Amino acid sequence: MFKRRKALLIVGIAFFFLLAYITVASLVPKTPYPGMRRIASHAAHGNTANGDHYIDLPGLKEGQLVVIEAENGSGVTGSWIRHSSIETFVLEGQGLTDGKLEYEVREDADYTFQLKCDDATFDVSISVWEKK
Repeated sequence: MFKRRKALLIVGIAFFFLLAYITVASLVPKTPYPGMRRIASHAAHGNTANGDHYIDLPGLKEGQLVVIEAENGSGVTGSWIRHSSIETFVLEGQGLTDGKLEYEVREDADYTFQLKCDDATFDVSISVWEKK
């Protein structure tokens, strides 16, 4: 009888720890970009009438990832990306996929993102990620 109680107690404690682990694992936010850490983030709000649709991100380094996410109802459909370093000046267009633009920085430079908007207003969040 004592051995049965001891076995039930051990199983109960193991079940409790398993349940606690599952609960904590479900509450801890998962990193959307494994192997990277967010080094900067902010939001941009404005409208195209007052010219607030330029986002300047100076001093980006090669290998970093810029993520621009458009909020629901925002008219952002894409972005023109301009950067200049000592050797190059590049202007390229990139659309949003599921409301998100992910741009991997190819060289150290100052970058400007010009949002292409269907509506007059926009709401976006900008974050910069780098490898750990």
